[in-house]
Amino acid sequence: KIGSRTGKMEIIGQEGSGKLEFKSPAGLTINGDGHLVIAEIDNNRLQILTREFTHIRTIIGFREPHDVYFTKDKRYLITDNHKLIILDEEFHKVEVIGSNKSGKGRNMFNNPTGIAIDNDDDEIIVCDTNNDRLIIISRDYKWIREIHTGIETSPRYVCIRQNILYVTSGTKGCVLTFNKHTDQQMNTIPELTLGLTIDAPRSIRYVRDLLFVTSSLSKSIFVFTIDGEYRGELRHELFA
Repeated sequence: KIGSRTGKMEIIGQEGSGKLEFKSPAGLTINGDGHLVIAEIDNNRLQILTREFTHIRTIIGFREPHDVYFTKDKRYLITDNHKLIILDEEFHKVEVIGSNKSGKGRNMFNNPTGIAIDNDDDEIIVCDTNNDRLIIISRDYKWIREIHTGIETSPRYVCIRQNILYVTSGTKGCVLTFNKHTDQQMNTIPELTLGLTIDAPRSIRYVRDLLFVTSSLSKSIFVFTIDGEYRGELRHELFA
């Protein structure tokens, strides 16, 4: 976090399995109470923290939760193992798509990871990583269609802006872009001609007209414009 008084980067917690300890934290969302909900892959759980980073509770019973998203209709969407799990705001199960067994067909996943919401079309987008595709699901949790991202692209995380999908590729070292309405792949970020790659890109977010892409190997955050112009990297000794 960035300290509100010091303006300096600070570490919250440490590696471990207790309160305010983490193992492979991945997805993060803010719920209706303004609390942070963090998915931990290797601890198989969610941790709920206040904005001041005080531990509230821990939700267990997962196998490998990669991402968590709190929706406007007060539902938690969680990618876990080969499933998309939907919980209500009290963490009671509402729906499950998929199973503990991987698959390539309809209502099946193979290691799903990132989640995004298209509020314009009222749809859910899930990265089905090992099937090299994005899955489009309605807000009543019905399978709509899939967008193939290309052979061995391993889509990891996704965000959407003005019908353009920005998808981190775990194997290609870049961000793939797609027109959501036509499924057409557009450019890559960074452009291949730049000779720049993002080592093991993970999460992706946009703020105003900038894209922020985390890199787990280079321990940095790459910054691009929405149009793909490289703006630099954010590096810090605390990134690890």
